[in-house]
Amino acid sequence: MRKTYLAVSVVAIVLALGGARAFAQENPYTKAPPPVPQSLAHQQAQLDHDPDACGRTVDKALDNPGLRVLGMDGMTTRMGVNAMLGAAHNAAAAGNDEACWHWYDRSQLYGR
Repeated sequence: MRKTYLAVSVVAIVLALGGARAFAQENPYTKAPPPVPQSLAHQQAQLDHDPDACGRTVDKALDNPGLRVLGMDGMTTRMGVNAMLGAAHNAAAAGNDEACWHWYDRSQLYGR
């Protein structure tokens, strides 16, 4: 009788430990960011083989008067786009072209 309980408990422990990996959460800091569809400016920069286009594109997008207008209508969208463009600007200043395009492309999809 004890042997059956021992065998059943060993099997239950092995199954529980084996299945625990499926429910474990991944570390969000080690995961790659989710893929984002490329914006038209990103696609054009790739076609032109222009490595410095992201910084210029982000500066132009930051100069958009619609992102500077004060008011309560759409405030969270405007603030989100400004934050993403700020991250893209910082990445361009650091020379990280891939991160710059990632944040610029996300800003173009945000609020649509």
